[in-house]
Amino acid sequence: MRVYLVIILLLPTFLMGKSTIEGFAPFFAGRLISVYKTQFCMSDELQELDSAVIAEDGSFLLEVGIPKSEILTFKIELQEINELVIPFSMYEMSIGPLRNPENLTEPLSYNFEPVSTDPKYAGKKLLEDIRFHIGSYYFNSGGVYFYKDWLKWKEETYKQWGAKKPNDAYCQNYIEYHLLGILLLNENYIDTVFSTLTKMPISYSNCQHFDLFKNASISFHNQLLARNSDDWRQALKQYENYSSLSSLIKGNIQEMQTAYVDYFLLIIGQKDIMSHPENRELWMRLFYQMEQESSVEESRKLASLIFTKNQRLQKGTIPKSFQVVTDRNIEDLPKSFRDKYLYFGFINSKSGSDQKKLLLLKKIAADFPKINVLIILTDRNKPKLEIFKVKKLKNLHFAYFDHNFDLLEYYGAVNSVFYLLGENGKVIEAPAPAPHSAHGILKSTLD
Repeated sequence: MRVYLVIILLLPTFLMGKSTIEGFAPFFAGRLISVYKTQFCMSDELQELDSAVIAEDGSFLLEVGIPKSEILTFKIELQEINELVIPFSMYEMSIGPLRNPENLTEPLSYNFEPVSTDPKYAGKKLLEDIRFHIGSYYFNSGGVYFYKDWLKWKEETYKQWGAKKPNDAYCQNYIEYHLLGILLLNENYIDTVFSTLTKMPISYSNCQHFDLFKNASISFHNQLLARNSDDWRQALKQYENYSSLSSLIKGNIQEMQTAYVDYFLLIIGQKDIMSHPENRELWMRLFYQMEQESSVEESRKLASLIFTKNQRLQKGTIPKSFQVVTDRNIEDLPKSFRDKYLYFGFINSKSGSDQKKLLLLKKIAADFPKINVLIILTDRNKPKLEIFKVKKLKNLHFAYFDHNFDLLEYYGAVNSVFYLLGENGKVIEAPAPAPHSAHGILKSTLD
């Protein structure tokens, strides 16, 4: 005797919790779900039992025949239209033997369990783990271990943030972002987490801790930038191939969207990366897509900025003035720095590479008392300037730069761009060498 297990799933609800159904369902619509019979997921001879196409609302129906006296183990695969298989393959689903199936009045219970709990195996399969199971499944199931002491950490984190139950949406989403931040600190996970970050939906209306996502992105890129250009180029290709940019930048959460503006500014400023033709071409395509699809005015302006030619300052010209809010008052720059040489540039204090530049800038200020060194921080969230101050150096200045995109375009004021002005306020070098190579030109100019 055989019975049929009818599985009706709302994919977004199953994978990510009820709060994401609106934002997540379109991402899967039109893709193919398949169920295969296998022996503990170890056999290469897979028998396809059933398949279904995911509907626009994210639902799908699977009918699987189950022998009454047999424990059936099968696995599910999600297949994209372009034939790229995104596997549930590391998970198996066991049902049976059934008891009194003829009297069955309620849906059969089922449970996904990992094929292996070995941390090494889980590390290799982290993309599959997080991408499809980072939501309610992780917090309702005791069977997922992709790094040591997961259950203990989960319990302590819930207790710390006051979750009343595992499906508490606010706390659950907070932990998801917190988890990604932790994983980003381990360089072994970088390649897989990169893809995961770009696919996270932004429809978490109950979660307000978007700074975690932003900081996680920055942490990831600081580590990635330390790797060679081939790694970076591969990551860019992965980003382009797997990510729907519209799913990243559309939504009603302003905090998340503005975080992406800073996120992109951080990347654009890395000259050593953007100077490579292939990297630049990849980013141009992404920004074009961003410009076309973004619902955020700032994002569109930023994308437009990338596609326009910056009005590079010419030697002998007087730069356009702009007001900068410092820790003391509002100053009109660069007019307020006339009668002395001025070396100024734009950096992000949250960038690891830019923090190293701060040390070099302090040394420049100490070595060249005839020059004012002005550091304009492009951070959207204003840092405490006291962290960077050196009381003995009266010629070292810090300022904030509001994100005025007209001025950004005029100065090309993405991170790490520097200018050198003379005593009369006219441009000597535009752009000037970055701090690590500026020592020589400053010495020859001032001598």
